Amino acid sequence: MNKHLFYKKFSFPINMDMINNNEIDINWFIKYQDLINDIYLPPFFDKEYTFDAHKGIPYDYTNIKEFINKISKTSIKINIIYNDLLLTEEEHKNNIKKFKENIFKYNLKEITIVDKFSEDWFKLKEDFDFLTIKYSMTNNANLKFIKKNINYLKKFDLIYSHGDILNNYDKYYEFLETNNLKIGTVINFYGCSAKCTKIQDHYKDFKLYKGNAQPIIDSYCPFTNQTILQKQLKTTRLPNKIIHYKKFLNILSIYKLQSRHDIECSRESKKIIEDIFELKPILYSVCEPNIKNIDKIKWANYIQNCGGNCLSCSYCDDIEYRNTNEIKF
Repeated sequence: MNKHLFYKKFSFPINMDMINNNEIDINWFIKYQDLINDIYLPPFFDKEYTFDAHKGIPYDYTNIKEFINKISKTSIKINIIYNDLLLTEEEHKNNIKKFKENIFKYNLKEITIVDKFSEDWFKLKEDFDFLTIKYSMTNNANLKFIKKNINYLKKFDLIYSHGDILNNYDKYYEFLETNNLKIGTVINFYGCSAKCTKIQDHYKDFKLYKGNAQPIIDSYCPFTNQTILQKQLKTTRLPNKIIHYKKFLNILSIYKLQSRHDIECSRESKKIIEDIFELKPILYSVCEPNIKNIDKIKWANYIQNCGGNCLSCSYCDDIEYRNTNEIKF
């Protein structure tokens, strides 16, 4: 039997609300496990990570451990996320300790980390050679950064470029033809553009202010005063046609889905998997811009090589204005 075109291409988020509300269960994952490389979530076995900073409340992990035990018996890997930009050395040592204690208990095979203390994780891999280490580039990652740090980045099994890859297809395709590097990215993000200069502040404030962070972030976020249509046009994500998903198979090793914190986006991620499984020409989207078809086609093709410089570009603003005011240019 031939493998699916998108075999093991997706990284799926675990949203606690969906588990606890029985909106998604182990049978769904069993059905779609050929598409899902891994599920990703915080260290559920460590009480230090049982706080949902987006909501300002503790996680309830009553059901998650049982769920993880079931997942570990499928072909889907479990990816533990350590992407805290404000991590202290003491916290890091605790992370290593807790991970080692639980690596076999829960069949843990993947971690995603940031720069801080990465060498210690590489040393850990010497003892657990089956471990896949992914790098999350959260600080305005772009191709220039990747080229400059290529030797360091090659130490990782995969790098997540949460930056401009979806807006620079041709440049990445040319680069990856001559460089053995596996890259993944979030393909259904909602709320940030590729080269937002405030993204690192955004991450830090979520940890510092927990459930009270959003008003602070809104005070400096470039998207705060944008219309819904402007946000939909500028957000870094793949347009919802299968042809665009197929095209990016040339440069993406993993399609990372969102979101652990937003249940509507998690439902979208679930629907994307279901639609991809059937190779539907139009995929479900909570972020599909309501614009004229001719504009939609031009926009979808344009943004794949637009560079992602939303703060210095008016292309999407012009489309929004034209469609909102029904002006023909």
